[in-house]
Amino acid sequence: MLHLARVVSTLKSVSARPALLLAAGAALSECARLAVRYVRLRSARLAAAASLGEVSVSVQLRTLPPSTLYAGKHALAPLMKRAGMAVLSGGVPPAVTFPLRGLTVTAAQDGGASSLSIELTSAEVALSQRYAPFAWDALRLWLDAHVQALHAPPPSGGHRVCVTAGSMSGLAMLASVLLDRGDVVLIEDRSFMAAIDVFKSAGATLVLYI
Repeated sequence: MLHLARVVSTLKSVSARPALLLAAGAALSECARLAVRYVRLRSARLAAAASLGEVSVSVQLRTLPPSTLYAGKHALAPLMKRAGMAVLSGGVPPAVTFPLRGLTVTAAQDGGASSLSIELTSAEVALSQRYAPFAWDALRLWLDAHVQALHAPPPSGGHRVCVTAGSMSGLAMLASVLLDRGDVVLIEDRSFMAAIDVFKSAGATLVLYI
């Protein structure tokens, strides 16, 4: 907004054409309108969240029903992890149908000068053929330890690593957690194109941050 104000001032000083002044003034007015709208929306959401004792997350997230997979005394996830248990309602195939029984991987190291052979146990191979919620426990533990060693997040912050299927998957999760239709997202002049698509599909108003 300050940048646009300087543009208007400069245009006046050089006696620019009235059309340019009108365009700059309109852009400045639109930025001010969006800023006021954002403050009002954010204030309303924070007030509502505070009254409910909740974190300011999207309406979509706050209104999701409890997951029958993880929540409640009849949650399916613990049952699915029992040996020999077949839960037909979860879409999880029995382990006897998995095609792989063993797996050995040979990887290059030291710039290709040598190789490293890794052999997975039968239990690891079986888990690798399960759906992600049941297969990624070992990966998540390793990532948690890796992030802890490199970044040392505060132990009281409740930090957890979220495993995604790439940057787009992470951005889509972020948008569903934080954005409601009509929210304002500030973007830079050079922004990740796919992120812009995600924010637009979430119904957000994009404002260029100068």
